[in-house]
Formats: sequence, C-alpha cells, structure tokens
Amino acid sequence: MKPFVKKIFTRRWAVIALTSGLVTAALSLLAGAGGLDLLDPPVRQPVSFDHKKHMETDLTCLNCHGGANKEASTGIPPVRRCIRCHEAEEIENPATEALCVFAEENGDIPWVRVYRVDAHTYFSHRRHVALAKIDCAVCHGDMAIQTRPVTRQAIPITMDGGISCHRKQGVTEDCLSCHR
Repeated sequence: MKPFVKKIFTRRWAVIALTSGLVTAALSLLAGAGGLDLLDPPVRQPVSFDHKKHMETDLTCLNCHGGANKEASTGIPPVRRCIRCHEAEEIENPATEALCVFAEENGDIPWVRVYRVDAHTYFSHRRHVALAKIDCAVCHGDMAIQTRPVTRQAIPITMDGGISCHRKQGVTEDCLSCHR
C-alpha cells in the first residue's frame, strides 16, 4: 500500500473508532441517567392504576393476575375482576367511579402490554410461579411501591436474563426448554 493511501486509510479508521467510542460513551451515560426514553419510550396507559394502594390492602399479585399460577400465559386482568371488588365499596371513591364509568362505556380497559416474550420463545407463568415458586418481583420488579401504571419493563426480559436465572436456580439451560 502506498504511504499516502495508508495514511488516509489509517486516519479514516481513527475517526470511525473515535466516533464509535463517543457514541458508546454517550449511550452509556444516557442509560445510567435513565435517559434512554428516546430508545425505549414508556407507553401511555389509559387508566391511572396504583399497585401500591392495592397491595396495601393485603392483595397479592394472584388476586388480580390469577392465571399466573394456573396457566402458561397470563396477562392483564379483565375489568370485571376490578369491578367485582370495587362495586362493594361503601365509600365514594372518584377513581372507582371513573373505573365503573370507563367499564360501562368501553368494556375492558385497553391496557398497553409491556411484558412480552418473542414469538419463538415459550414461557410458562404456571411453571415459574406455581411449580418453581419464583416471586413475581424477580421478573416484574417490586409492584408494592408502584403508584402509577406500568409503562415499561422494570426488569428487561432478555435471553441473557433467562439463562442467568436458570443457572442460579440450577435448572436446564437446554435451548429447547424455552425456544420451540
């Protein structure tokens, strides 16, 4: 390679390496400061929901998300489950009244799903909750302190996280246990 061409080639790679390093550093700083809303924006939920207030009444995750210990797939409870408890309230509660009006006018609350595994991944809530006795907070974070609706994953659901958890629990790491 001619010295002139080698000099340009080397300088170009130096600029690329420096730019890559700066971008990586900036993203790391953003992630540390919680500034990755640009890359992973929180979703907007249709109704204000306070997990903390509900859990202070001695409700557990399974009171509302009852399928988690019985079914492979669970999700957001239907509004009729909310109404079942709240219609018996004797005190006037604006949030409950708003919930009832919303339910009458719209049916189920159109929550935006935040936790989801890829289509090629098999995950069974029943296997993890009922059989392995893994606390919901391990994957979903401490809902007992959440005063607003869930708008993003508290703990990102990743393959590395799943493998790490399987190792810690001493269970299979066979690819086919999760990928079908």
